[in-house]
Amino acid sequence: MSKVKKNSKAFENRIIREYEKNNKLYTPAQVVEFTLSYFLKRYETDLKNGIVRKTCHLSSAQPVISRIKTELAKLGVEKEYLDQLKLNKLDMHKLNQRKAEKLHDEGISFKVIQADSMILDCRDMLSDPEATRAMKTIALACLTGRRFVEIILNATFEAPKEKHSTHEQYWSIVSNLAKQRTQVIPVEVPLLERRDEVVKSLKEIRSLYERPPSHIKTLSEQKKWVSKTYSQEIARTMHQYCSLIGKISLFRRFYILVINHYFQDNTKSNARLASDSLGHRRISSTLLNYMNFGAEDIGSLDFTSI
Repeated sequence: MSKVKKNSKAFENRIIREYEKNNKLYTPAQVVEFTLSYFLKRYETDLKNGIVRKTCHLSSAQPVISRIKTELAKLGVEKEYLDQLKLNKLDMHKLNQRKAEKLHDEGISFKVIQADSMILDCRDMLSDPEATRAMKTIALACLTGRRFVEIILNATFEAPKEKHSTHEQYWSIVSNLAKQRTQVIPVEVPLLERRDEVVKSLKEIRSLYERPPSHIKTLSEQKKWVSKTYSQEIARTMHQYCSLIGKISLFRRFYILVINHYFQDNTKSNARLASDSLGHRRISSTLLNYMNFGAEDIGSLDFTSI
């Protein structure tokens, strides 16, 4: 964990501990003010030291406020209080404006990947006896569009129900997605490798990782444990073998670019196909973040037969 993340977590925990130990709860406005002041000071200090960040202090503060809100909810803090724990309208407008500017800038400095070669390399990786568990996890993330936590923990891949123009082995109903908090909603998605090979590899990969300890009961906490335990190993492997992509999460951008080329049968728009396949509840502006990606060497693979 980086120094910045450690310091952010320490700040976050301070608010929670204050409530747990002393039953002292700051007002929502105070929590937001403390958080914004903390990150603004950090960004100003970084700027003085010659460190220029792509994001603003608001983008760092917002997830911390959300996590504080989640933890206080677990401790039984009333909903009326929690509903007020958020950025005000002006700060939200500034944050959205900054995100839009960043997204616009990335539209002319995006990554371009040789798509078909990447897919074939990842397929080979799944059957390579010399490949590490992290390498196989990364390969499966590329070929399924799933998060590494879903692959390691509990995502399932079953036969599709709908008819498609491509072969049914390249489609699957996927369940247990990481960010479905209130209910499990299976989604039918394209695959860049045959489903039987995906299921076989998934079983092998999971046998190589330790499962969350038995005292961690809730699925939410299990996901956090998997992320905390294995994220650095995944990140190191990505840096070593797939530096052009960078972060494993960016394979989801690659995935939607490829499926819109190979699996678009005009029953859905590109945006809807991407949104559904990523497991998003609806098309939103978040989807635009996935569109700043490019591919070349694409079109030579056959997904209509096996």
